[in-house]
Amino acid sequence: VEAFTVVIPEGLTVQQTLRAIADADGSPFKVGQLRKALAGVALPAWVPAELPQEAEPFEGLLAPNTYEFRVDINAQELLNQLVVETDTHLRDLGIPQRRFYRTLTIASLIEREVRVPDEQPLVSSVIPNRLRIDGPLGIDATLQYAQGETGTRVLTSDTEINSPWNTYRNIGLPPTPIAGPGQAALDAAANPADTNFIFYVVCDFDTGEHAFTDNLTDHNRNVAQYRRIRDAQGGSYCNDAA
Repeated sequence: VEAFTVVIPEGLTVQQTLRAIADADGSPFKVGQLRKALAGVALPAWVPAELPQEAEPFEGLLAPNTYEFRVDINAQELLNQLVVETDTHLRDLGIPQRRFYRTLTIASLIEREVRVPDEQPLVSSVIPNRLRIDGPLGIDATLQYAQGETGTRVLTSDTEINSPWNTYRNIGLPPTPIAGPGQAALDAAANPADTNFIFYVVCDFDTGEHAFTDNLTDHNRNVAQYRRIRDAQGGSYCNDAA
C-alpha cells in the first residue's frame, strides 16, 4: 500500500498543522476534510472541560514529528495518532496527570519564545517565578497567537488587545497552549532550571539569545540598551517578558 510522509515542525498551531498534512506530497486530504475529521477525535481526559468559546480545544495536542501514513488511512485515525503521541510524551515525563495541561501550555510558550535550546529551561523557570509573584507573564508570543500572527513585531498598542491570551493584561497562563511543542520544550516545562529570574529580553537579534535578570532595575537597563541596538539595526524588538 502506498504511503506518504508528513513533516510537522515544532511550534505550529492546529490550523498550520492541518495545512502541513494537506500539503504533504502524496497526501489524500484537504484542510477542510481534516478540520471536519478533527471534530470527531476524542480529547484526552486531562484537557479542561471549560475553555473560552473561541478556543481551539486541540491546540498543542497535535504532536510535531515526521510521520509516515498509508494513503488509505482515515483522516480521523491520522489525527488521533497525533493526539495519542502528545499524551504519550506527557506520560513519559513522569509527572502527575493533573499537571499535563499546564505543562503542555508552558511548553508551548517556551517553544514559541526560545530560539536558543540551552535557554529553554531558563525561560521555563521564569514562568512559574512570575506566576508566584502574581505578575503578568508579558509574553509576546501569546499576543501573536491572539492576533493570528507569528513572527511579527509586537507593538505597545498590541498589549491592550482584549483577549484571554493577552498575558500582558491577564494574570496567569493563557487558557490553552499556543502551539505544538517539541520534546525539548516539554522536557524544559517539566524540569525548569533552578533560578530566581523573573525577567528576560532579547540581547542578540541574530541568534535570539536573551539576557535574564531577577530584578526590575537591571531589566529596565537591559531593555534600554537593547532598544538602542534594535533601533540602530532597524530590527524587531520582541520576547520581552516585562
